[in-house]
Amino acid sequence: MSTVSRAVRTVVFGMLFSLTLGAAGGFAAPPQLRWNGPAGGVWDTATPNWLDAGDNAVAWIPGAEASFESAAGGLVEIAADVSATNLTFTGNGYTLLGAGRLRVEGALTAAAATTNCIAADLRTVGGLTKSGAGALALARCAGPVSVQAAACWPQARFSRTRRSRSRPARRWSRWASRTAV
Repeated sequence: MSTVSRAVRTVVFGMLFSLTLGAAGGFAAPPQLRWNGPAGGVWDTATPNWLDAGDNAVAWIPGAEASFESAAGGLVEIAADVSATNLTFTGNGYTLLGAGRLRVEGALTAAAATTNCIAADLRTVGGLTKSGAGALALARCAGPVSVQAAACWPQARFSRTRRSRSRPARRWSRWASRTAV
């Protein structure tokens, strides 16, 4: 039995929202897409770097749930603004970065024994909840973040200069060790 659905997109206060309406006219869960791009691949709405539930290569669908599963990890470039419902990291070593903004409403989940980083400009209006036993570093986040489990570090406090043992880096290390949940 197939379900007919259509996507409705609207812009409210400069934020793009996507809703999926089912055949009965009700709201359906957002699609879950798995990253399938190469290391250094681009996350945008044109490049088919994602796999849908049927393992078909598709471009990003705004408002979908993003899942990063590969054990290899790697860089993911956010070249233009994208929006997602949830982000799930079951793979290790991902770094999301770029000039585009990442708008997320929902949850950030990091599986046990994983360490990942969102270095792109992360935006939320309703707030985010970080869960899972893995570590997640955030470089820039505009909006409230609630940490349910493990560690979520504000990477902006970490100094990436040549002087890696600078005072801000030592303070960040002490802060991270005290605040990791």
